[in-house]
Amino acid sequence: MRTDVSAEGFTLTDEMREAVYREIMRLSQALIRSVSEVSVRLIAGPNSSSGATDGKCQVSVRFDDGQTVVGTHTESDVNRSVSVAFMNVLCRPTRPCGEERGRPDLRSAH
Repeated sequence: MRTDVSAEGFTLTDEMREAVYREIMRLSQALIRSVSEVSVRLIAGPNSSSGATDGKCQVSVRFDDGQTVVGTHTESDVNRSVSVAFMNVLCRPTRPCGEERGRPDLRSAH
């Protein structure tokens, strides 16, 4: 499986990179279909309503059959946005039944 992790607006720390790779491993273990590529984009930017900085995470998963599923989430805690974005990929209502082996509790890692 090919992986690509990048950050915009901040420096990606080793701790954050490790957290993203833990989520990638959980995701690949939870899915029955083979994943060929996972792309994770972390973007820090101003919150238009509060002026604080928000962290956005976009996860794009390409399966061996060519289908791509994307999950995103934005909030002030970038670690939480990573967890929720990966959960959004697992919980996509458009995935065929039987797509997952079991839904791990991704929230417990953060």
